[in-house]
Amino acid sequence: VGCVLASVTVVNPASAATYTLTAAFSDSRVSVGHKARISGSVTPRAANQDVRLQLRSGRRWETVKAKTTTAESTYSFKIYPAKAGIYRYRVVMPSTAKHPRLVSPVRKLKVFRWVYLDSRNEISGGGIGYSGGERINGALYLHTLDGYIYSGGDVGYETSGEYNLYRQCDRFKATVGLTD
Repeated sequence: VGCVLASVTVVNPASAATYTLTAAFSDSRVSVGHKARISGSVTPRAANQDVRLQLRSGRRWETVKAKTTTAESTYSFKIYPAKAGIYRYRVVMPSTAKHPRLVSPVRKLKVFRWVYLDSRNEISGGGIGYSGGERINGALYLHTLDGYIYSGGDVGYETSGEYNLYRQCDRFKATVGLTD
């Protein structure tokens, strides 16, 4: 004579909670060494749960940081990228008895580095020179490019220069002034 014990749990799919894990960068473009923040939330509420920030490395996802969600079911990670490039991140919340494994959408972070034009070769124009530094209103500015505008009588002269940045520049920052 045999005895069989069985336990069956029936879950009504219509009443089961559907969990969502969000992720977003506060700024998806940062310069090398500056802070990038990725944050998000879990709905419905899932307080004090482990979340892992993962970075795509080749064909694999590597966990680079881990935290616990707040009482409000939110999280936030700070990243300080050391190299320029485009990085792909996601956030994963491992499964528990209360919820399945959750994976956020993949988010891209573009990390750029500033390059001084004085480190590039001028390809046309002529007359732009690198002096090693100039003073403007008493402040020393290194990495300066010097050009001249002269107008006197019937004679006018101006300087221009052209640099090839190979389509790698999408922001330009400059300070312009008259030397002391």
